Amino acid sequence: MLDAAAAAAGVGPVVHGTERGGGEGGEDPGVIPHGGGHVLASFGLIEDRTGRRAVKRRDTVSIEELPENVASLLDLDPGTAVLSMANHYWDQHGQITEYARDFMGPGRVLAAEYDLQ
Repeated sequence: MLDAAAAAAGVGPVVHGTERGGGEGGEDPGVIPHGGGHVLASFGLIEDRTGRRAVKRRDTVSIEELPENVASLLDLDPGTAVLSMANHYWDQHGQITEYARDFMGPGRVLAAEYDLQ
């Protein structure tokens, strides 16, 4: 994936993400393109296909060594320390529906915004 600001600056790939869906029977519902080249978030796809609605998410951010199978995708050496984020999603029944892990290379910004009401 390319972060828009990094792509404009000519930085190249800055993040690699892997997602696993937790559909019934363990099938992965995948991600499908829709309108304007964007993709439907996989948790939305899981809900559309199974009725399992994501109601809880936990993000864990850490510094991890870049795995060999990801390093070349980010134009970095295996073992390079990079920012990593794991996301877990649970459905309305308390069952995990999705797990995703991102590895972010130089030039990537991790930001979060919350409504505090």
